[in-house]
Amino acid sequence: MTKLDDYTSKAPAIIGSTTINHAVRVALQITCSEYCFLDFLTKVNANLEQPDVLNIFIKTGFSTYEQEILLKALMQKSLVIIESGIDGRDRSFKVASKWNDAFPNLDKEFEEFWHGRDKEGNLTVVWTGTKKKALEYYVKLRKKYSKEFLAKQRDLYFEFLQLEQKGGFNRQKMMCQIFLNPMNERFNEDYEDYCKQKRIKLGIDKLPEVKPMTKEEVLGAYGKDNNK
Repeated sequence: MTKLDDYTSKAPAIIGSTTINHAVRVALQITCSEYCFLDFLTKVNANLEQPDVLNIFIKTGFSTYEQEILLKALMQKSLVIIESGIDGRDRSFKVASKWNDAFPNLDKEFEEFWHGRDKEGNLTVVWTGTKKKALEYYVKLRKKYSKEFLAKQRDLYFEFLQLEQKGGFNRQKMMCQIFLNPMNERFNEDYEDYCKQKRIKLGIDKLPEVKPMTKEEVLGAYGKDNNK
């Protein structure tokens, strides 16, 4: 493998990207750079490979010097373990279990997202569709959105369906993998406003009363009255 120092005229293009889970970063008390470095090492370890300086630069943009600083810092924080070979020379870098343990159990989270309570309070499946694909999308979304946000959007969507039914329209529930698909972002629609408008239409809620602004309020909002 060509070394990074061999690129005297122009360094290779940087092509990597990382999404940071800041809750995990804060819990582990690491910097954004340390997080990105660990994220890369984790992917390399998963492929049973060992990182080299050039590959790390291409995927992260960290120079040889920066890589040394980050590696030392992560070793001190017990997040990276160096294992020596039989001859004592060949060394491999391994991400400590402390890193993975800091992330939420997304399989368990998704089970909660996939299920709900029926009228009797019993746990039941509330979604249709392919569970495996829905889980794949859920894991991707959790890198950007919180568990609470996705659960709230699910509940608001179900509330919207119930309101539609009250209005005489039995709208078909979309499949879970369609709701969670990051490409169309159906999960990110404004279901709260949909429900609000539907409740007003059904007469459950009333439109807020609009009161005319007084002259004093107009002046306060738009500045001095120059027509005096």
